Amino acid sequence: AGSATGSGDAGAAPTVANFSITGGKLTFRDAKSGNVTRIAITRLALRARDPRSPIAAQFDGSVDDVAVAVEGTLGPLESLVQQRWPFPVALQGKVQGRETVVSTKIGKEANTYVLNDLDLRVGPNTVAGQFSIVTGGARPRLVFGLAATTFAMADLPVADRVADRRRRLA
Repeated sequence: AGSATGSGDAGAAPTVANFSITGGKLTFRDAKSGNVTRIAITRLALRARDPRSPIAAQFDGSVDDVAVAVEGTLGPLESLVQQRWPFPVALQGKVQGRETVVSTKIGKEANTYVLNDLDLRVGPNTVAGQFSIVTGGARPRLVFGLAATTFAMADLPVADRVADRRRRLA
């Protein structure tokens, strides 16, 4: 952890330059549906020189039993806290053993989060375009304009889980 420094900063809030979690668990419960998302954190590391600098990020763990190991760069913490958009995200690594790359600029307008300039590659799949999550109303809505040069559902990390659920329900 670091602290704010410099002349005239006597009343400045402390800042955190390095944040990490090893061997953690995080559980989210959707208030409307009751669905639970479980995140197992083998290692999470976030590093930034100061709140105005990009964040170097590394995550190794799982999300609902889907293995995730990614690293990359996120926009500055100050931009996220002050909701100054767009907020850039660039990550690469493996999701369920498949090479994965995601690059986007997150924006927000009213109750809509938008992933602009989305470039997503999972295994041989390549998707580009825009993806929006509209949170207003009775249920969240997904709106997207995507183009895929190659796309096979069987190559997605969740394909194994969907197939397992179908077998259990049959």
